[in-house]
Amino acid sequence: MRTILPFLTGLHIGWLGIVGVSAQCPQVLNCPQGSPVLCDISPNDPLLWKAPPHTWSKALESDDLYEGSTDFSLRVLPCADGGNTAVSCILFLDLDNDNLAETAVSSLNFPPAGIVYADNAFNPGYSGGELAQFDKRTVADSLKYRFAIELTNSWDTIVARLCWQSGSQYIAPRLPEGRHRIVWRVEQDGSVKYCEHSFRIKDCEAPALDCEQEWVVNLNAAGQVFVALAELYSEVEDNTTPFALLELSMRNAGTGTDFPLDSAGNPVSALEYNCERLDALPPSPAFSITASCDTNPLNGVSTYDLLLISRHILGIQALDAPWKWLAADANKNGSITTFDLVEFRKLILGIYTKLPANTSWRFFPADCVLPPNPFTAFCSPEYSFVTNPLWQLPDEIIFNAVKTGDVNGSASAGDLAPGAASRSEGQILFLPDMNLQAGSIYDVPVRVAGTAAWAGFQLGLHADPALARVVSLESPLPGFDDDCRIIADNGALRLSWIGETPRLLPGDGLLTLRLQVLQQASLRDVIRLDEERLRAEYYTENDGIGTIDLEFRPDAREQQPAVVARPNPTAEGVHIAFRAAVEGEADLMLCDYSGRVVFRMFQTLVAGNHILEIPAGAFPGAGIYGWRMCVGDEYHSGKIARH
Repeated sequence: MRTILPFLTGLHIGWLGIVGVSAQCPQVLNCPQGSPVLCDISPNDPLLWKAPPHTWSKALESDDLYEGSTDFSLRVLPCADGGNTAVSCILFLDLDNDNLAETAVSSLNFPPAGIVYADNAFNPGYSGGELAQFDKRTVADSLKYRFAIELTNSWDTIVARLCWQSGSQYIAPRLPEGRHRIVWRVEQDGSVKYCEHSFRIKDCEAPALDCEQEWVVNLNAAGQVFVALAELYSEVEDNTTPFALLELSMRNAGTGTDFPLDSAGNPVSALEYNCERLDALPPSPAFSITASCDTNPLNGVSTYDLLLISRHILGIQALDAPWKWLAADANKNGSITTFDLVEFRKLILGIYTKLPANTSWRFFPADCVLPPNPFTAFCSPEYSFVTNPLWQLPDEIIFNAVKTGDVNGSASAGDLAPGAASRSEGQILFLPDMNLQAGSIYDVPVRVAGTAAWAGFQLGLHADPALARVVSLESPLPGFDDDCRIIADNGALRLSWIGETPRLLPGDGLLTLRLQVLQQASLRDVIRLDEERLRAEYYTENDGIGTIDLEFRPDAREQQPAVVARPNPTAEGVHIAFRAAVEGEADLMLCDYSGRVVFRMFQTLVAGNHILEIPAGAFPGAGIYGWRMCVGDEYHSGKIARH
């Protein structure tokens, strides 16, 4: 007999015909002990558990959590002559990796397909919370993953398994990285048994390293050469960690086994060799000359190049020269696809410091003629010779160079001037000239000053990390998603977008920045334009390129700060200031990390400004607490750190 429990039916399941006897029934037969580490070696799925601002990976410095497959099953021995047995569970998740499981998934009220309700673990009955979409696959809602429980019987025991349901299929859930816990509850005839345990989802797959089979070095006048680590490998990748966050080192073979560190405790990036350490090479009947340059990979590369490459891929406007095709091939695989756009965008946003599978420049001898589709032919990067006396060699050897990523010829190479491009008039983006209060959260609009019909734009901003932290950045532009932006810990914000051209009228919002203010300051002192890496510019459908500037205007509408508890952190009590829109009763609640209510107050309020106090005596001790306040239809919540 096999019974499947979908998420809509609840979890109180009748069980008949069980054979077995136990004086302590119902019994939980396999409750795990300790806090097991669940290792996973599968690749990260970017469409699962990426729900900013609720998700954050400290290890990857990303809002895209990697996930691991889990198998949570409970074996229960019920009383043979007893009544119905009810099995339920609550899964507590720590989505932002702050060691506080703030999100609860209760089997008594499973959320709809594809979502969980974040920050609800401190609410009564685990109600409320903010919607967080953990399944962003482009499938029908009926096929999106939803939490469910599968029940089967094995002889005289019930086996309950927490799983994901997709259509009619039930699979092991893939839960996000971090430390979580699950609480099972089993009840029969008024007797209740619990099973609770913590667990950790961890990536256990080591990075894969492919080394070059051979390489060339040049000795200096003193007979020395430094071999850099970057010269020795052809590819490095990991199932979850981006290339920019991988740590590499090197050593001479046979000189150790642990991860190599120099005398200062840093990874080794180069080794020195000299003639005494080089084997004698056999005489060669031929040799070759190769040109190379792998510096400044962002030279000539901008979001405008992404726009041109995208038009080529979509068949709107093909690249009109063979060298442009080579420049558009980011991963050097002999084709131009959307993956090349992804790689170039990572370079533009600073996720990559260089392209993992390509060099900054590509060279081939000038006497090799490229066909219209250069991927159908081969031009060797080398100019080869047979061994002849020096006077019989050519006086000069000319190489053609292609800047990787630059399809409009704007890169600078020595005395070669950047390619010309039509320039449109500049555009102003304006923000409210407002004062920010410490401890508050503001949604700051960034608006266009004039009519904007853009096919793409790139922009670099900087938020002073000593004054404020950027919590999130949103845009109403079609196709503007997490891949179009990066928010760095040092306050750098970089944006690169191309897509369906919208028409923005003067005053329309282009971006919304959510700022958590750390120190009282003026907004103009917090946010500034940053063109150190990205030129601020936009692109029109007719290939015009215009500059972008930033202004602060006192007439721009000021946003109201979010309701927060102050001071926070605190060694005493806190005050919560807010404006009540209508008369009503305020319900203020304080919970500890387990969800237990430690303080609650009710107060009837009239419409207007109010300050409610949670006194110092309400806190049993130091720790992280959650608060929740309801006034009529308004709902506010947050966390408090108590010293």
